[in-house]
Amino acid sequence: MKADELLSGFTILIVLQLFAAIILALVGSSFPAPLLAMLIFSVLLAFKVIKISQIEEICSLLLSKLSLFFVSGSVSIVLYLDIIEKEGLAILATIFCSTVFTLVVTGLFLNYMLKGKQVDHHA
Repeated sequence: MKADELLSGFTILIVLQLFAAIILALVGSSFPAPLLAMLIFSVLLAFKVIKISQIEEICSLLLSKLSLFFVSGSVSIVLYLDIIEKEGLAILATIFCSTVFTLVVTGLFLNYMLKGKQVDHHA
């Protein structure tokens, strides 16, 4: 890993985050800035404005350290154990139902997309 590649990749990610935050502040939206930044990032990658080689190093580094980003979430769970204990069944039911719903919708969408790509070889 070269320091200049890491720095340039990190700069791209931070500038996208800043750009998204500025857009949302101007619009007055409560939409999460990181999510908007990710959407902008995806569009820029799709149209090859940003090349994968420009951000590959920093993304690999961040992914290798991903578990560190979950520490604060784990601490929050410990802080709210009393609420989790009281509402545990509702939380588990919500997780279960949303997971099943997501799997069904994803499966149906994938099935729809794959049917659209089938070519009739008998014609």
